[in-house]
Amino acid sequence: MKTSEMTFRELIEEILKSHKSEKMKDRIIADMDFELLNCDDEEKKWADYLFRKQEFYLNPYDGVHGGIACTISDTCMGNTICAASRTLPSTTDLSVSFLAPMTGDKFRVHVEIKRVGIQLAAAVCE
Repeated sequence: MKTSEMTFRELIEEILKSHKSEKMKDRIIADMDFELLNCDDEEKKWADYLFRKQEFYLNPYDGVHGGIACTISDTCMGNTICAASRTLPSTTDLSVSFLAPMTGDKFRVHVEIKRVGIQLAAAVCE
């Protein structure tokens, strides 16, 4: 099926599948193993992912390392924007506020697209 015929959900699933490709096998994205939980297939404004922690993502206090938390946010926002805009986005600005340590075993990652322009897109991740 051509990407132009795919739904928002199908595009996100295809992107997640590409993380497991031979080309990506040695990259951090291949190990992150995100799962799409739900998305706004009609308006293409948000998506929810599942992230499961693994031992090598942890800091000395047994929480997910801040750099990994940033990577989770960046990756999920990029996946969502890529599927909504049908372009390959690059991050130009990333701001992260840690409200609580990530000490659970799994996390719902919610991405909301605020704006998709000609050259820039803005999204928020919780």
